[in-house]
Amino acid sequence: MLPLDKGDRSLSLTSKLSLVYIVVFIGVIIFADPSWMRQQIRDEVASFQQWTGPEAGQQVTQKAQDWYYFLFKNSGIEALVNDFFAPDLSLIESNTGLVNAGNPIFSKLTTGVENFWLLMYQSVFRMAVLQYWMIFAVGLSLAAFCDGLVKRKIKQYTFGWSSVNVFRLSVKALVTAPFLIITYLSIPVVPSYAHFMPLIIFIGLGIAMHYMASNMQRVF
Repeated sequence: MLPLDKGDRSLSLTSKLSLVYIVVFIGVIIFADPSWMRQQIRDEVASFQQWTGPEAGQQVTQKAQDWYYFLFKNSGIEALVNDFFAPDLSLIESNTGLVNAGNPIFSKLTTGVENFWLLMYQSVFRMAVLQYWMIFAVGLSLAAFCDGLVKRKIKQYTFGWSSVNVFRLSVKALVTAPFLIITYLSIPVVPSYAHFMPLIIFIGLGIAMHYMASNMQRVF
């Protein structure tokens, strides 16, 4: 077997990570207790509000709730999914044989649908948190990029050293940032202080833009 090149290895690693994520996502939907999911979301929201203050935290929480209602409840998507997957418990309870034969399955379906919507709300809340940090991210990225261009200009006149490897690593970091954001928005099991992840990503993004700009080739 021929050895994989860098592109094939990256694709293979991405496929493996995607498979792990899918297994975790399905496992949470099927086996997690909805009360545990609710408590995890409450802890994440409370941790964010404690760090940002009650006013800003309440604004982000309200925005997340408005978005969730707009995307899923007011649009009718939640009701449609619930009607399709979740069984009508009143009809099931009226049939003793159906209860005895399929109650565990119906219970798992109901629990799974409930967990799914909890995960959707968690993702929407994280979208609101991401937007909260967006102004900071844009300002930091522009400042870092401009500072990098100034340093690059200085190198042109002082014969400074520009590293191709640093430039390539910076570009790879910029390409990785969107995947990290998608992971933050969608991964179901994270600690309550996950709201720091957008801040860490945006700081890393600013650093990467600085080094990318300052290490671009001096002559095009």
